[in-house]
Formats: sequence, structure tokens, C-alpha cells
Amino acid sequence: MQELRYHSSKEQIRGRLLRHAADFWNLPSATDLDPLVQVLIEGLASELYNVSADMQYTESRLLEKLAGLLTPDLMTMPLPAHALVQARPVENVEILEAGFALRRQTADKGADAWFTPARETPVYNAGIVLLASGNKVTGPSGRPLRAQPGKRLEPYTLWIGLDLPKDIDTLPPLSFYIHSRYEALTEDWYRLLPLSGWKIQGHSLDMRAGLPGDDPDEWLRAFDPLAVRLRDIERYYQAHFLHATPLPLEGGPLPYPPSWKDIFLAADLATLRDPLWWIEVTFPSSIGLQGLEELEVQLNTFPAVNRRLHKIHHRFKGIGHIIPLRPEPGSLFLGVHRLTDSKGRVYEPVPLHPEGGQTPGTYSLRSGGAERFDQRNAREIIDYLFELLRDESAAFSSYGFDFLTQALKSLQQGLTLVEQKARQTLSDITEGTRYIVVKPLDPHETMHLEYWTTQGYLPLQLQSGTPLTQSEGSRLRAGSIRLVTRPVGARTAPGPADRLQAYKYALMTRDRIVTEEDIRLFLRQELGERLGTVVIRKGVMVSQHPKEGLRKTIDVILTDAAFSDDEWPHLSRDLAEKLAARSGIQQYYRILLQ
Repeated sequence: MQELRYHSSKEQIRGRLLRHAADFWNLPSATDLDPLVQVLIEGLASELYNVSADMQYTESRLLEKLAGLLTPDLMTMPLPAHALVQARPVENVEILEAGFALRRQTADKGADAWFTPARETPVYNAGIVLLASGNKVTGPSGRPLRAQPGKRLEPYTLWIGLDLPKDIDTLPPLSFYIHSRYEALTEDWYRLLPLSGWKIQGHSLDMRAGLPGDDPDEWLRAFDPLAVRLRDIERYYQAHFLHATPLPLEGGPLPYPPSWKDIFLAADLATLRDPLWWIEVTFPSSIGLQGLEELEVQLNTFPAVNRRLHKIHHRFKGIGHIIPLRPEPGSLFLGVHRLTDSKGRVYEPVPLHPEGGQTPGTYSLRSGGAERFDQRNAREIIDYLFELLRDESAAFSSYGFDFLTQALKSLQQGLTLVEQKARQTLSDITEGTRYIVVKPLDPHETMHLEYWTTQGYLPLQLQSGTPLTQSEGSRLRAGSIRLVTRPVGARTAPGPADRLQAYKYALMTRDRIVTEEDIRLFLRQELGERLGTVVIRKGVMVSQHPKEGLRKTIDVILTDAAFSDDEWPHLSRDLAEKLAARSGIQQYYRILLQ
């Protein structure tokens, strides 16, 4: 049973005290009390009211502190914006590491928005020159070619003209990003892409769903908060990607497929002079003719995250093994990438160490204080020390001891110098300061720390098609780097009220969706105060899979929710993917807005 709590105002407390005092002295009315007694009771009522307010504030702070300590970092970390980026290398192949930085200047005080690949990504010197479907051939520039009247290419078939370097004899494992501007094609259709048939110059291609590459440390990603968020981002785009397995190239490139001679005019085909490798793709019939005409296929496209890798070097001097982290103004701490020493030995975070505990060769991340169960940061404690010593110096000097007064004056001068230095070096320290507490293998070791920061909502200003530049080097072709999609998904770290909700969600669900109440807690965790009424019911839909009929669904209907038309497509898709990934059993979710 929930305990009923009441809040009394200062006047109510004063009235009760006056009534009790009148009853104690057997007076008929509280107005008969002595004026001095009334003044004392009014002062007591004011102090009791202040004590009550302080107790309520203390309870709230204790609950916030408890939630901050016990809530997993996965629930309280900021979410970086993400988008798809396209780039073509100078060499035949280039491996873009996770720290490979791309940037674009924004309109917000000229600040640069930074992007890095979500994982190590290979890009190849290949490009799509022409696309053909229905009765036309289109390219990135120039007038499209039209078929002869009454003639069309094979139904549900797309031809891709591929430009490859002349010195290769094997088709590299290219990754194809497929998207249609036709709004009637829902996300369900892209899950049918593995059913499409692919041929290059008449030879079958073995296509695999999703992004290329396997992560050898996949089992560890469930314990790293940043890795879990990156996995959610990759899953968001996964259905739109197909990647090819390497295949020896036979024959040679052609200006156009031989079967086009009976469909297009010879004069138009004569304009196609560049030899290309032609890929024939046959899609499931559920795409429709309109969806095929609006289809876009792109190479060398990969998920990119708004984050930046910082590197610092810190040498321990035997006193403390703490590395402070101070992100730049406008940046939010995202996570630690790697910590090594001067001998190249990699340090592990405490939760992933096999022996557990703070053993040599490990580190832990603290926020708001290095080793204290206290809300005060270093600057507040130093200010408190200054005031305390000033008060004590005044008290001691009143005794008249000359030697003590002289000593306190010297201490006061030294404290003044320390105060001036402290106010310069600690001006940027806030409650959000992070610390890396290291257990080094050598007490005087030099540590090399790499950590990530993100920029909150800053990248959301950019639009699709915005060109990006390399932070350093010239590994990618100038002018080939651009945003394919608009950045989405940014969120700052939750405030105190949101941290309480995150703690409740983590405590009740363990980030696993089983019951309807788990779904509601998840939506409250993701959407916060923007969430209105949630109705959850079982539904059924017609599956687009050719070998399925009806499919059972779980319909999550949101009412009275404040979402714009621009953000709802991304939000509903993101929520459905996250719910499916966290469900205890395989379920199909539909997020609907009323």
C-alpha cells in the first residue's frame, strides 16, 4: 500500500502550534496567548517548515544519487547522431578504421560536426554509372535514354552498370545500399532483398544480407554500452544492405548488355561508349513497377556516427593513478576506446576482467568524483577549505600568540597563491567531469588513453547530400564523400528525472522485453515526457514474403504523442528495431501513431 504524504504550509504549521499551546495552558483561544509566545511560535513554525523542506530535498537528492550509482551506463549515456556516408577511395581498396574522422562545418558558430564509421569498414574503387529499369536508362548526369515505343526491359529487373578498375580480375566484396523514394514501400519490403537474384555478365552472384564483415568480439559487445548503441545503429540500416562474395570476373566490360539491342534505338545505344560490368538484379514482384522506378542503388555506403576520437598521454608520478577527462565545450563524453601503457599493454575495464576487482592492468570509469561518495567536486571542496582556514586563522590570531599569528599569515599567503592557481585550472571542472581510475602495472607508467566524444544535437542541422571532408590524409577522393541520409537519433544525457525512469526500467526489465509492461517502460525510457497514452494489442497483417500468408503482430499504438511528420518515420522504425532486438522471443512489432 502506498504511503500517503502531506505537505503543510508555514501557516498550517503555525496554526497547529498555536492550538496546541492554547490547549496546554487551558486558554479558550489562541489569541489569548502572550504576544511574545506568539512571536516565538511563529519563529518555530518557520524553522520547522524549513526543516521539512530540507528533508524532502534530501530525500530527492538521495534517490537521485542512488539512481545515478545503480543505473547502468547504457541507460544514462548520450546517444550520438548517425547517418549513412558514401566515399570512394583513391586506391583499389581502403580500410577505414573506426577512428577515421570526417567533418563538416555547421551554421552553429562555425563548429565542425564530426563523423566516424560505426565499425572498421572497407571501401573499394568502384562506382555505379548507369541504372536501367522499365523503359529508361538513367545516370548521375545527362538525359535518360528511353526505350522504343511499346518495349520494356524484363519486369521487376534492374540493370546496374558498374565501373571497376582495369587491373582487377576478381569482383571485390562490394556492399550495395538499396533504397526507394516510393513511400508505399515499407521497411518490410527491404527484408525481402535476400530473395532477389543477382548476375554479373550472366554469372550468378552470391549475395549476403546486411553489412559486410564479422566482429570477432561480438560476445563482448553486450557488455560495452557504446558497443550496444553501435549495434542498434547498424541494425537500423541492416535491412537496406546486400554485400557480394568475391567472384572471378570472366569476359570483359561492355558498353551495354546485348539484350538491349531490340529494346533501345541504335542511335541511343551508340552514346553509351564507356565499357562497364553489368549486373542484372531480379527483385520480388512485391516491389511493384513504381517502386522499381524510384529505386536507388549506391556503393561504398556505410553507417557513420557523430563521434570524435581524442588521444591524451598521462604520466603517473606515484601519488595517484587518476586520469581526468575534460571534453571540449559543446562535446559530451561517450566512452573509452582504448587504454595502453608505454609498453603497448592493453588495459581492460573492471567488468570485463576475468578475475574481477581492481587488479593490476585494469581501469574503471568514475563520474562526478574520483573516489568520494559526495556530490561536491574538487573546486567546491577547495573553496570550502579556503573559507574554513580563514575562519580558523581569525580565531587563532585572537589569542595573541605572535608566533602562531605569523605562521597563519604565512599560510594565508600560500593559500592565496594556491587559490589564484586553482581558480585558473579548475574553472572548467563541473559535476560531469569523468575520471579514469587505473591500477597500473608500474607505479610510474606513462598511459596512452583514447576516448570518444559526441556533439549532441549539433549534426541534426545537416541535410542529406551534404559534402564532407577528411580530417587528415588523402585516402579518399575529394568530392566523393557525402551524407547519403540526414543525421538522426541524437539525444543528450538524461536529467535527474529521466535517470529515475532509466533506473526503474533497468531494475524491472534488465533491458529485455517480455511483458506489455516492459514495452511501456521501454517507451517511457526512450521517449520520456513526449510519450502519451500507450495501447498494446495483438494484430495480424498480410506478409509480403512470397511463402507466407498472414503474420501475427504486436501493435503498439501511441496517442496524444507530440511527434512531427519529419521525425516520426525514423522514430517508429528505430523503436520497432530496438523492441525486436530486446524481445525474449521472436516478435514482429508495429509502431502506430493516432
